Parts: sequence; C-alpha cells; structure tokens
Amino acid sequence: MPARRSTGNSVSGGEVISRIFAAPRELVFEVWTKAEHFTRWFVPEGAEFTGCEIDPRPGGVIRFGHRFPDGMTVHMSGTFGEVVENQRLVFTFGFVDDSGRPRPHPMFPDWPLDVSSEITVVLEDAGDGTKVTVAQRLMPPDFASHPTAKHFQELAHEGWLQVLARLGAHLSTTRGGPPDMTAKLIYIATQSLDGFIEDEQGRFDWSEPDEEEHRFINDLVRPVGVYLYGKRMYQTMRGWESEYGSKESDPAVMRDFAKLWRAADKLVYSTTLEQVSTPRTRLERTFDVDAIREMKSRAGRDLTIGGPGLAAHAFRAGLVDEIHLFVAPIVLGRGKRSLPDDVRLKLALVHERRFERTGIVHLHYRAA
Repeated sequence: MPARRSTGNSVSGGEVISRIFAAPRELVFEVWTKAEHFTRWFVPEGAEFTGCEIDPRPGGVIRFGHRFPDGMTVHMSGTFGEVVENQRLVFTFGFVDDSGRPRPHPMFPDWPLDVSSEITVVLEDAGDGTKVTVAQRLMPPDFASHPTAKHFQELAHEGWLQVLARLGAHLSTTRGGPPDMTAKLIYIATQSLDGFIEDEQGRFDWSEPDEEEHRFINDLVRPVGVYLYGKRMYQTMRGWESEYGSKESDPAVMRDFAKLWRAADKLVYSTTLEQVSTPRTRLERTFDVDAIREMKSRAGRDLTIGGPGLAAHAFRAGLVDEIHLFVAPIVLGRGKRSLPDDVRLKLALVHERRFERTGIVHLHYRAA
C-alpha cells in the first residue's frame, strides 16, 4: 500500500530515506529477504530483473541484475554483513559483469572497481505498521566527494523513491508466502462526500490536490504500467504529455507526475474518438473483458482504470482488484457518481489517511 511521506537526509556521504508502511515487521523483513518477493518490487521504473539470488545470513550473497528499456543491463553482487531477523539488514553490493567480475557502472566509465555501496535497512514498529529506514553510503567513504559519486547519489535517491513506492504496492497485495504474480486493476477517484466526481456542470475544480496529496498520488501510481481511459478522461489527462509539468518552473510534484504519466502505456476506449495524440497510446473501440483479464495475467506492472463510465464496465465484470477513493469535504447534491449504481461488491479496508490541510481523506479498499 502507499507509504506515508518520505524524508531524505545526507549523512556520512550517503542517503537516508524513511517510510512507514501499514504492514507488520515480519512481512516487511520477508519481502526484503526472499527472492520471489524481492524481484517484485526492488526494480527501478521501467526496468526488469535478469536474475536474483539472496542468502540472508552474515557472509551470505546477494546478487541481482536489472535490464533497462534502452538495453542497458546492470549486474550487482555483494554480501550480507548483518542480519537481525525482523529488525536490521546490512549488505554491500558492487557492479559486476555477466561473469561476476568487478566492472565500472555502465553509466560511469570512470567508476573505480574497488567502490561499492553499503546498504543498511532498519525496521521499527510504528503504530500498527512498520517504519523502514534505508541508508546507502559509498565505500570507501572518501569516494563520496568525487564528482561521479555526487551524480550517482542523485540517481540513487530517485531510484530509492521508486523502489520504496513499489515496496508499498507489493505489501498491499501479499500476506506472506509466494506472491501473487497477477497484476492488479486499480480504480482511483476523487469524490465529494456524497459520492460525485464532478458537479452538474461538469466542474471538478474543488478536487485539485495540494502538494502533499499530489506527492502521495505520485507514489500511488509509480508502480503503474498501463492507464485505461475513456474518451473524456483521456482528453483531460493528455495535457500531461507536453503541457503540464513540462517547465522547470513547474512544481516538482507536477514534473514528477508528468514523467510517470509519459512513461506508462495508455489504452483509450472510444467509439467516437478518431485518433489519439500522445505516444505510447492505443485506441480501442470496445472494452473487451477477456482481453483485459488476459492483460492482467501477463502484465508485469499494475493497471489503473480512469473515469467512472469505463470503470463501471470493469466493476460489473469483476475485474477491479483495488479502489482508492479521495473523499473531499464537500457536498455537491448532484453530478456524476464515482461508483456505479448497479454493482454490489464486498470490500476490505486496507489503509486510510487524512490530509490535514485540505481535510481530504484517502480510503484504500481491496476486493474481499
């Protein structure tokens, strides 16, 4: 499930990031130390695993690789220094070639062969959840002042934000044991207290998120690989391709969301739209339930469905796995409903959060 807001601080030449997840420490420790879980979330945006081996004991190995969309492959290998069950992990990794021999980072030809990263993961109780603190520092420590190290740390920070968001999404779908490998179809909507996403005039300006909520939404959709849209929702969202979040003067949360939106695939369902105008977008004339079910079974990343009209088809077909509702403190009386009237669906509440400044409440449900 989505984590709460993270904080980053530079200490000892490294990066420290903390997040709180609504999951017990035992489960969080499990998804860090079992390869079948680790490969579901410890991967940067757009990359895929090429292999993984984890032996979580002092002196045990950790080896894995990532292949990126441009064809670049990064292999990493290291050892565990500390393993305290359900509490603490310390491990190192350096960059290696296909045969396991030390090599520079593919993006940094001047990367010294003797430089590695030391990762410390600390798990602490936080109410009903778990606080996860991750610290990464370069070894030997004096390398941290090297110009290459600074660039690497910037990339590493972005990478940690992505993988921790994916960790939260993975934790929301597992209760231990082998993970469910089927991607989820997720419905996300902001609605009034009486259940409308827009008023009678089609206005939804009351639902615009502030920076805190926007950042939360970014983390929520970070693991998503495909957006399913109807015509109107697509026309509303396509501005993120080149208009919104495109300027350096735009807020960082807008630039971040624009980057995520552009990197994902889009399927637009419409019988009247003549063509689509954004990259990575395909136009479909009919909402084929069997095709969506097949897409879920084959996808490596989750899917979201946007717009209540299109989502109604998915609800009726039993395709929706999770619902994220952002309930705003406003009553509209009339308008377009966020949920279909003719569907009965039993749900389990997974997580809730209140945004103090706006009074919006986030409710995360899973189909029971």
